[in-house]
Parts: sequence; structure tokens; C-alpha cells
Amino acid sequence: MFDFASKRVTVMGLGNFGGGLGVTRWLVSQGADVLVTDASPPEKLESALAELRPLIDAGEVTTRLGEHNVSDFTGADAVIANPAVPMPWDNRFLRAARAAGVHVTTEIRLLVERLPSRDNVIGITGSAGKSTTTAMIAHALKAMNEPVVVGGNLGGSLLYELATLTTRHRVVLELSSAMLHWLDAGADGPGFSPRVAVVTNIKPNHIDWHGSFDHYAASKRVIAAHQRPGDTLILGDDSPAAPPGSWPEVPGVSRRAPARAAPEFALRLPGSHNRLNAVLAADDSGAAARGRGGAALKPSALAIVVHSVSRSLRR
Repeated sequence: MFDFASKRVTVMGLGNFGGGLGVTRWLVSQGADVLVTDASPPEKLESALAELRPLIDAGEVTTRLGEHNVSDFTGADAVIANPAVPMPWDNRFLRAARAAGVHVTTEIRLLVERLPSRDNVIGITGSAGKSTTTAMIAHALKAMNEPVVVGGNLGGSLLYELATLTTRHRVVLELSSAMLHWLDAGADGPGFSPRVAVVTNIKPNHIDWHGSFDHYAASKRVIAAHQRPGDTLILGDDSPAAPPGSWPEVPGVSRRAPARAAPEFALRLPGSHNRLNAVLAADDSGAAARGRGGAALKPSALAIVVHSVSRSLRR
């Protein structure tokens, strides 16, 4: 793992939704000299800058806003790219950094490289329903008295929680297609897939980021591409991009599509898609528990969990 102590690190993309804040704060805690750069001008980043202001005033973070400068990328020891940066393989600043031999990575890779155990990671992706399914899975596991943390695209960065995570914690990650692109094997590191992977569906989305639907679908499939014997892949709704033959064939990985019949409970969230989300959550929670010698979540227990989640999501 890259040691950030006393290193010059450029964070590409502060954003207004916390994308760069968590990793910037963590880098400072690791002793890095951090520069945050964003193409947006300061007036469009007011809320994020307000949260970053204490570190800026303390001289622990510097900023370059309204533009990017190539020297900030080629002269750094490491660059942390915000996953919102589209088509990063064709971004001229990231290309320049790599050409200069600079270590280029993202927050999600920093996290998975440092988790105490990959065996406790549950990843959820999909074009629709992944946030709902992630929330249901987390609540279901909590109902089973499992210690749970939620991160990735939902819940914010978990980097600051690394110090308190143990091998007993279930790490539930909502993984976007952009995050999964960065988790594939390549120059930035080995490939990563969670032990339990859940795919709600794959349909055309985020083509502006990926450049094509094929690239988008291929990025989604990274969630299973690096699984290992004994892992589980749960496929949800069928779609043209996700026929069985399009998924990586990894020996020893349990692959299944959950039963389409919803468990016997009343779901407050409307729509058949949310009933499928609940089925996926039940199946995934059971797979996660069985992986550690536990029992699958019973429909009666899931009923209580999903009832509570559904009510809170409708408020």
C-alpha cells in the first residue's frame, strides 16, 4: 500500500457532494501535503470549501480552483481522482500524471486496499435500485446483530473508520459504475470484487461518463470479475446487458438469481422493483450470514426490517 506520510498529493475534484472532502481529510491525517484542485470556480464550491476551511486556514491543505494545472499532476507523488471525473483514461491531466510515473488512484481503492478483511465485504451495484437494496441489506444485517458499516456511493467515505473496523464488521458498499471501473485490474493496482456481489440490473445509464453502453456494462461486471472460489454473485433483474453468459466465469463462485416471488410481508415502498430489491436484500443477507456460519434471514425477520426501512424512505 502507498504510504502518504510527507508525500505531495493532488486531489482532483472537490465537488459539492462530499466526493473530495473525506479523502482530503484522511490524507491530512496520514501526514500528506495536500493540494485540492477543481475546474469549478470557488463560488460554485462554497459549501464544500466551508467544510474544508479549517484545514486550509491551518495550512494543511492548499487549493487551485477554477482550473487544473498540469504541473500539479506531474509534480505530485500521488493523485487521487474523484470518481465523478468522466472517462479518466482519456483525461489529459491524469494521462500526464501517469506518464510522469505518478501514482494515480481513487478513494474507493484506498479503502478496499486497507479493509481488515475482504471476506466481510458486500457490494451492491445496478442501474436502479442499488441505494434501496444497500439500505435494506444494512438494516437486515443489523437486525441479525451484525456490526455493519455502509459506504461507497452511499453513506460517505469509510476511510476515517478504518481504525475502528475489525474482522467482524460487515462492510456494505454501494458501488457505482465509475467506482467499479477504478477497481478493475490495471496500472493502478490489482482487481477487486467483494465476496458477496449483488447486481440489481444493468440498463443504459451514465453514457456521458463511460463513452458507450458497452463500457458502462463492462464496468458494472467488475463487481464479479475478481471474485474467488467460495464467493457469491446474486443477479437481479434480467436485462440485455446481463445475460448469464456475459458474466465472468469464476470457478467456485456461487451464482444465482433470487426467486422472483417476494417474501411474505407487506412492503410499503410501491412497485414490483422494490419488492425485487427486498428479495435481493434477503438473499444477500442470508449469503453473508451463511458465509460466517450463521443462519439466513427469515422472511418474518426481514418483514420487520423492510417495513421500517420502507417507512423511513417514504418520509
